Amino acid sequence: PTTAPTPPPAPSPTPAPTPGPTPTPAPTSTPAPAPALTPTPAPTPPPIPNSGARYTYLGCFKDTQDRALPIKIPGKLSVDQCNIACSVKSFKYSGRQYTGECYCGNGNYAKYGSLSSCGECDGPNVGGYKSCVYEDTQSGSPPPPPAPSPTPAPTPGPTPTPAPTSTPAPAPALTPTPAPTPPP
Repeated sequence: PTTAPTPPPAPSPTPAPTPGPTPTPAPTSTPAPAPALTPTPAPTPPPIPNSGARYTYLGCFKDTQDRALPIKIPGKLSVDQCNIACSVKSFKYSGRQYTGECYCGNGNYAKYGSLSSCGECDGPNVGGYKSCVYEDTQSGSPPPPPAPSPTPAPTPGPTPTPAPTSTPAPAPALTPTPAPTPPP
């Protein structure tokens, strides 16, 4: 009896390798360091007008309860504060008395006569009924208001560095290998 030849076995596909984890490449550059910040000094406030620049000292004068300079500014003021307060209210003359009292007017500051001396005009006590009188040499134009403080410019922050991107390499294509044919 003749037997039919045994057909060759069907080729079985080679199993595909199991891919392992794809390593993530390390970044190739480090972020730039943040720029060093230099502190900005605080702005210097504008000076208070000096009595010698805008205001002229006229001397020491007698006063009474019927004031030579009739308008009283409330508070205890320095010479400069008194001069400015009177100028802002458009008075030509200012007088500082006693322990910082301030009086203003537009004339007749010497109606009770002059004195040979007052106490220190910007000191703690000029003297009772003694007035250190100043003239606003720019009368009619009050002193300018203080300049606004400058606004500091914003400090730039660090520039972000983009994260490196990686594209995984494609897996190799697998072709099934046929099984060898057995010899006859």
